[in-house]
Amino acid sequence: MAVSKIKPITSTLKKAIDYIINPEKTEDGSLVSSVGCSVPAADIEMQMTGEKARNQSGRIAYHLIQSFSPDDEITPEKAHELGKEFADQMLGGKYEYVIATHVDKGHIHNHIIFNSTSFVDYKKYHMPAWHKYRMMNINDKICRENNLSVIEQKSGEKGKSWNRYNKQEGKTSWRNKIKDAIDQAVKEAADYEGFLHIMEMEGFEYKETDKLLEFKAAAEGQIKFTRTKTIGPSYTKEIIQKRIGDKSFVSEEGNEKKTSKRESEQDKKKLKIKNGMNLIVDISKNMEAQQSKGYEHALVMENINTMVKTMNYLQQNQIMTDAALLSRLEERYLMRDELTGRLNDLEKSRKALSEKIKYSQNYVKFKKTAAQAKREPVGSEFLTIHKDEILLFNVADLYMKKNGIDTTFLDIRQMIAQHKEYLEERKILNSEIKELNGKVKELETVRNNVEKILGERIGTEYERNRNTPFKKNEKSAELEI
Repeated sequence: MAVSKIKPITSTLKKAIDYIINPEKTEDGSLVSSVGCSVPAADIEMQMTGEKARNQSGRIAYHLIQSFSPDDEITPEKAHELGKEFADQMLGGKYEYVIATHVDKGHIHNHIIFNSTSFVDYKKYHMPAWHKYRMMNINDKICRENNLSVIEQKSGEKGKSWNRYNKQEGKTSWRNKIKDAIDQAVKEAADYEGFLHIMEMEGFEYKETDKLLEFKAAAEGQIKFTRTKTIGPSYTKEIIQKRIGDKSFVSEEGNEKKTSKRESEQDKKKLKIKNGMNLIVDISKNMEAQQSKGYEHALVMENINTMVKTMNYLQQNQIMTDAALLSRLEERYLMRDELTGRLNDLEKSRKALSEKIKYSQNYVKFKKTAAQAKREPVGSEFLTIHKDEILLFNVADLYMKKNGIDTTFLDIRQMIAQHKEYLEERKILNSEIKELNGKVKELETVRNNVEKILGERIGTEYERNRNTPFKKNEKSAELEI
């Protein structure tokens, strides 16, 4: 699974939302959801929240794409569920968002558009330099938990670029991906501007001049732009515009296959040379290490040092048998699960309260306007001027009725105070979980060291089967270190 770089939306928010919720792409709208806002009025609600922002900027919202590998066995419904899980973890229930799962292409993918302003504290969404790694970590964790593909990065090794990964796995090239996307966008677009918008919504960034047009698959990690004219005669900027205006237009593509074949052979040649150089370097390093006189001695000293540290830890913590070590580790696992469960329940309550606060504020704020609207004749100036406020009240009123909330007196101050208590409790739980994770890591390191020393696996029942209660190891041998 891959996540695109987040693309800011500075205008046409409604157009972007309308595109991702297209019934033809989302199984008649069954794969569309929202949090903190209603789908029909999402653009208005996000813009109203943005007007209260403490830090005004041109970014109204953000759009990202979560793609699933065609090799993964996943249903559209499951992809939608995982997309919501990803958005909830990334946004923390503080930002309104709309999510739509598209199934009209060769691979299932989620579009997520979320507000740049929090409806909880009206702060802008913060994207530091490490933000993309946080997205990747959240996404990869969800993938692993659901047995979906993840591009692993080995310790001490630079991560593979999607371009290199695709070549090694025999995946479609960037040029072919762009070609397929252009063909589909040309069919759907009514004009050239609409064509560019569709390409953007599908995760492609573009650059253009009077004669040239370039795209890159930002949603899947492509680094460099590809000029469309290198794809073939039918993909120059001029011809693409003609194809949009005349769907039956066909151009000559005599040299396209030859060009693709020649470029493919050049790519293979470059790949072989690069792999050969890496292989020679790796072999040389390996030979130098083995020829070093201090190699064996250093390895022995490292092993002895590990044994001493492991023995000291066991003695200091009064862990004298393998059963005692496993029992201690199992206990920490269960404690962590209990704290994590409490945190998850707390987050569900906090997110629900955040929504309630927002809709309560809108209900109270626009109640008089909505009451006046009922007395106005159809087509009156009042209805035209206050149409957004009336819509927001109607959405809030629908939320209250759906959740059985008594609107006689909405104590918003008390709700906000409760939300602050949730935040404090979350802070405490996160601190406890962090401390417990440190203890778990210590015990796992010791357990791994013991396994290497004894030469046998002593994993816990918890790790073998999360659904099976832990049973203590009947054998209670002294640890021979």
